Amino acid sequence: MPEVICSYCDLKYARRNLKRHINAVHNSNMRYVGCNESNCDRIFFRREYLLIHLQSTHKKTVEEAREMSRDAYLGYTPSENMETCGPQEKKLKRAEELY
Repeated sequence: MPEVICSYCDLKYARRNLKRHINAVHNSNMRYVGCNESNCDRIFFRREYLLIHLQSTHKKTVEEAREMSRDAYLGYTPSENMETCGPQEKKLKRAEELY
């Protein structure tokens, strides 16, 4: 598969991965999918990370996780509103943490 170079940081990626990289690292408004399990504030850049989270953290079956991910909230937020809490996990900062 041909590689392309990120115009922001000069890293090389396969074409489909470059788009993911730019959305996750360089865009000022980040697209995310949120966990829809009650009392969970985790958000993810990719639905597949949400599926893994639902299975490992909330002990959902593959079928349950797939169905929940179809109904998951999709949103956008400025990158400074995100807080890292794991390799692929983030959460939105609380309003009092933003100011």
